[in-house]
Amino acid sequence: QNFTAQAEANTQIEVKNTAGEVIGSGSTDSMGNVSGYFYQVYLHGEELTFVVVDRAGNRSTEVKQNALIDDIAPNAIENIIFNENGQNFTAQAEANSKVEVKNAAGEVVGSGYVDSAGNVSGYLNQVYLKGEELTFVVIDQAGNRSIEVKQTAFLDNTAPENATNLVFSEDGSYLSGMAEPNATIQIFDQYGQLLNQWNNNVNWDGTFNIYLNSNYMHGEVFKVVVVDQAGNLSEAVSVKAPLDDIAPVAASDLVFNEDGSSLSGVAEPNTFIQIFDQNGQQMNTWSQSVNADGTFTIFFGTYNLHSEEFTVIVKDLAGNVSEAVSVKAPLDDIAPNPIKNIVFDANGQSFTAQAEANSQIEIFDSFGSQIGWGSTDSTGNVTGYFYQVYLHGEELTFVVIDRVGNRSDEMKLNALMDTIAPKPIENIIFNENGQNFTAQAEANSFISVKNAAGEFVGYGYVDSTGNVSGHF
Repeated sequence: QNFTAQAEANTQIEVKNTAGEVIGSGSTDSMGNVSGYFYQVYLHGEELTFVVVDRAGNRSTEVKQNALIDDIAPNAIENIIFNENGQNFTAQAEANSKVEVKNAAGEVVGSGYVDSAGNVSGYLNQVYLKGEELTFVVIDQAGNRSIEVKQTAFLDNTAPENATNLVFSEDGSYLSGMAEPNATIQIFDQYGQLLNQWNNNVNWDGTFNIYLNSNYMHGEVFKVVVVDQAGNLSEAVSVKAPLDDIAPVAASDLVFNEDGSSLSGVAEPNTFIQIFDQNGQQMNTWSQSVNADGTFTIFFGTYNLHSEEFTVIVKDLAGNVSEAVSVKAPLDDIAPNPIKNIVFDANGQSFTAQAEANSQIEIFDSFGSQIGWGSTDSTGNVTGYFYQVYLHGEELTFVVIDRVGNRSDEMKLNALMDTIAPKPIENIIFNENGQNFTAQAEANSFISVKNAAGEFVGYGYVDSTGNVSGHF
């Protein structure tokens, strides 16, 4: 895969195969010494073509030379040593070769690489600890294969020691203990069903922590089995989960926030809060967990400001429930103040004003139909919008609605009156396509176009800066 040569100083070498494909390259130092590399191994006498390319891009005449021929099989692998894990091996073989491993059925089940000193580092695709017969072949860089060497894998039929020092966590969510390093742990419930464990490996130091798929706190009995890498099973060892049948203390210090959207309080740390309405329906709360310091804040999806009565229950990790505690939401039956300082926009379709913070505004025409709406920010500033333009002094009625639905007294105000005709259109420019035009006119106005017979034949719109875009 490498070559040396001599050529013009500071040039490049290009190497091609008989098909004219570039299959290697080289570079020449200031003394004319070439150091080159092939993209793959050539050891079968292949004809190769070499060309020198100088810095100006000039190319030399071609030189053809055949690669080396290596048709000698490498020596067979020696000194195979299996690792006790049943999945790795070391050995000696021809330097820079590869090792292929097959099972009794002739399937490739492993491989190895040989360094420049002839040391093999190999890996089997699965654990072999049942005395299986394996066949090893050395393959050199030319692809020549050695004679086969058969060797039997380790035989491990000794059951691992039973798991010891089994301890459940306080919340029953994981089990720790000691077992044979690099083994796996199986945990079975009282019905003989294997638990769906998140991680069942024993660490290299023999410790393990098995996380379970739920909290076990009812004194459940489990059986623990150790499985070694050869698949041998230990005896089953029984272990009991913690028993927690004590109901948590009822929630205390229950306080609704001012707008009735959340409830805070104190309860047993790491428990859950359930809140039921006066009909016994559980509220769909955003978060139900009690913090590690025993505090909680439960957010509702609505504002509760009608003195609704709720029932609060604490539920611990074992499923025990506390006594129910009642709590009343705030009562807000005070109508908000009417809207004030209404200012209409000159466009006749929007307005600003002041009203109770976080309220909504409804607007009605003289027939009682809703014709607009508005919203108020946290500082009481209203931004509102009408569904159509009102510029003829129409009487409009405004009502403020707070978060609870309380409605203010009505406030009536006449819309702006615009009876002044706009200036005529200016600077009309027809497009050469004969179907579009541009111009200037009063901002936010509308353009209608008639022919000599008085028929409507086109229209245009004016943007906020007075630019007309029209179409016939």
